[in-house]
Amino acid sequence: MIYSPNCSVRRRKVSALVYHWTGGSYSSAVGWCLRDESDVSYHAIVGPKGERRDILPFTEWKKLSAWSVGVAKAPAGFPENLTLANHATINLAFAGGPPIGLTDAAFEQGVAIGVEVFQLMEWGVSDLWRVLGHADLAVYGPTHPKAGQYGRKTDPWGMAWLARDMLVAALRRRLTPSGS
Repeated sequence: MIYSPNCSVRRRKVSALVYHWTGGSYSSAVGWCLRDESDVSYHAIVGPKGERRDILPFTEWKKLSAWSVGVAKAPAGFPENLTLANHATINLAFAGGPPIGLTDAAFEQGVAIGVEVFQLMEWGVSDLWRVLGHADLAVYGPTHPKAGQYGRKTDPWGMAWLARDMLVAALRRRLTPSGS
């Protein structure tokens, strides 16, 4: 399998799982992330039929940073520094975005990958605060009049495309042992 060249050796511990939308079709998003000149990648992309394409090898997610967050800062109350957000996050993207809605199959695959990440990182239900969206991190760059302010990106929570509480609730159900 071919993986994206757009990655770096991770320089800090993973602190968060970040969900995104790509704004394009599944095949175009995958193709773009595999191109050297795109300078963008995610750890995985999920398509509308629930298909999954690891953009970086899953066995290396703890070691490789995807280039997907850009200029960022931790949201208020987040207990860890995310100034090097690409290096502190694992990033999953849903292909598409408004006006096309998120399919049930894509949502379920996104939850399944989230569970895999939680297991990989040895996080539990008490770590669900680590689930963020690109909108929670993306700020305007230093040369912009709104430098340091949120609002540069709306994905995936913007335009009612995906509700964070719905995603966290689904992850909670999957991560909670039966009978608990």
